[in-house]
Amino acid sequence: MSAMPMSATQLLKQDHDQVKSLFHEYEAGGWRDPQEKQRIVQQVCWELQIHSQLEKEIFYPAIQSGGNERARELVAHGLEEHRMIDDLVHQLKQMEPQSLDIDGRMRMLMQYVNDHVQEEEQELFPQVEQSLASRLPQLAQELQQRKQQLMASVR
Repeated sequence: MSAMPMSATQLLKQDHDQVKSLFHEYEAGGWRDPQEKQRIVQQVCWELQIHSQLEKEIFYPAIQSGGNERARELVAHGLEEHRMIDDLVHQLKQMEPQSLDIDGRMRMLMQYVNDHVQEEEQELFPQVEQSLASRLPQLAQELQQRKQQLMASVR
């Protein structure tokens, strides 16, 4: 018997877990060595850029066109959060590892991302799993295909 295909919310949650893991690595001392700090910061930025683009191009539009009213409200809020996160990612990508501001920006990014992830996983995903249940496997396929394209173009 084959495994059930992954849904869009499961795929996005995997991305969340990956970024959280990188945050833990940074907090556990990855910030001490400038080269390690740079690697972690760049990986976080890369993961967040791809994830953000996936949500904005595929996931959020699907909710806006087929989700319930509460889910659409949560997407509007999520888009505002994405703007702040995208701005911090841009700032971090421009910084040198030894910059005195990098740790503060990284902590700010962690807070914004953790808040955003919590809202998505606890509020938005349950709404989507209810209102768009039949579309989640197809959305997952679209997300995976686009993610592969983005990964190939960004690296």
